[in-house]
Amino acid sequence: KRKGDEAAVPSSCAWPFWTRPPEPQQAQAQEAQEAQAPLLWEEVRGDADTAPVAPGAPRSGTANALVALLTPPTGIPDYEYMSAFLLTHTKFITTTTLLAKLRERYDVPERLSLAEPFIQMSVLTAVEHLVRHHWRCLSQGEALEVLRFADRADEAGLSDHAELLRQLVAEMNLSCVEPAPPPFAEAHITYKVPVELHDLNSEAVTRLAQQFTLIEFELFSKLKPEEFLTSWASHEWGHLAPTIRAMSRRLNDVSHWVVSMVANEALSDAARRANILALLKIAEELRNMNNFQTLSAFSSALSKQRISEQVTAVTSTLVDKNFVQLMEQFIINRTHYLQTIKACKPPLIPFIGTFQTDLVHIEDSGPNADALGAVNFQKFLLKHRTVTELLRGQGHPYAFDRVPILYHYAFVLPGRLPSAADDDEANAAI
Repeated sequence: KRKGDEAAVPSSCAWPFWTRPPEPQQAQAQEAQEAQAPLLWEEVRGDADTAPVAPGAPRSGTANALVALLTPPTGIPDYEYMSAFLLTHTKFITTTTLLAKLRERYDVPERLSLAEPFIQMSVLTAVEHLVRHHWRCLSQGEALEVLRFADRADEAGLSDHAELLRQLVAEMNLSCVEPAPPPFAEAHITYKVPVELHDLNSEAVTRLAQQFTLIEFELFSKLKPEEFLTSWASHEWGHLAPTIRAMSRRLNDVSHWVVSMVANEALSDAARRANILALLKIAEELRNMNNFQTLSAFSSALSKQRISEQVTAVTSTLVDKNFVQLMEQFIINRTHYLQTIKACKPPLIPFIGTFQTDLVHIEDSGPNADALGAVNFQKFLLKHRTVTELLRGQGHPYAFDRVPILYHYAFVLPGRLPSAADDDEANAAI
């Protein structure tokens, strides 16, 4: 396709608007406010145009000022600021308006001709980061606008930037058109699992803990930063956070399975005792593997009063109480948990619920902008740092071998008693 041809972006593509403002009235009001905003070069002028960006992101500023800081005249943007701005920008400016302001920033006034190539490189770098990491927030028309940036880069002799932008848009099209794979390849297997938890030896229990971790990491690796900027608990907008909701359901299922392995009245005393020891062994292995998401399911289940009484009866004579106390502290002492997470080296699967709580507190800490239109960027920077800390283990997969029978056992969770997804107590875990 020739440059800028609309056919370069398929019109049949189901573009996912992950980070758009969900309420139409809010979006219309935001677009009307942005239409009345002053032009970027009319607001950003003087010596500040060519001054380097000071270390650290600003606490607040107008959209024009924030875009100017995003594209410094040094040609070398502050990566943390750029990453935080582009991840959260849809909360205070639409992507269409952002691209318009970047286009305006690209047209450098004649009085700043010496800084022109550096500002233009900063603009192209910001657009590349937007498409590479946040293509889900781009509509078809906005993708075409990105291709126009590529054409202008060619005109300015920045062919490397132009080629990269076209390549990123092409990859975005493929990612959009290709259907997403199912969460688990074994989702439709129906064969009977020929194992029982209380029949597994110590080595098999360790392998089972590894399978729990492989399944959890498969979900964790699919988490997208944009999911944490949506109303993930909302029935109306929860579909914008599919992986968060899938991890919540998985946590509930595992927790209820752990309860079933202890509370099932059909179990003999010997089988129940063996199950408790196996569950504690799995929990200990999960802690050693830094799989805190699945460990939280075990911890919440084993700490329930009617379960903990039976666990205590076994652990009082056979298991070191230090580990049981550690599990209790994992639930109660949030500060200790956060310190533990920060000290852990990948591979790592954190308990996302703690970070979700932090994000809710940040969201409730104040408005996105003041009455004069200055964006409270410190709020969005805190959100970015929280999400970045949460997802830092995604690029480090576990090197465990998949054992088909045990993997399927960990996926199906046989012996799980019917719950009312079952059950208000289970749903409260979300």
